[in-house]
Amino acid sequence: MPGLGRAQFSTAYADWAGTRDGAITENLEEDAPSTQAARTLCDCDTIISTGTVGYFGMPSLERTIAATSHKAQPWIASFVLCMFDYAPIAARRSDQS
Repeated sequence: MPGLGRAQFSTAYADWAGTRDGAITENLEEDAPSTQAARTLCDCDTIISTGTVGYFGMPSLERTIAATSHKAQPWIASFVLCMFDYAPIAARRSDQS
């Protein structure tokens, strides 16, 4: 299971701790995923966000979803910090279903 983050220290720590078997360290808020990252993401069928909403916003989410397989949209489980509003993301996703 790959992980995605733009902070190299957090992705390196997750690898060291054994919580995933690879990392994509890219800023998807500003750029599309690289070819290698897109290849990794194409097989993902679930996106789990733990405390990243607000830092990992709609641009990152849309770029991640676009890179996944087009057979079906991936399941998304978001654990949102209370200081961020998830309503715009939830509304946009349900509009596109």
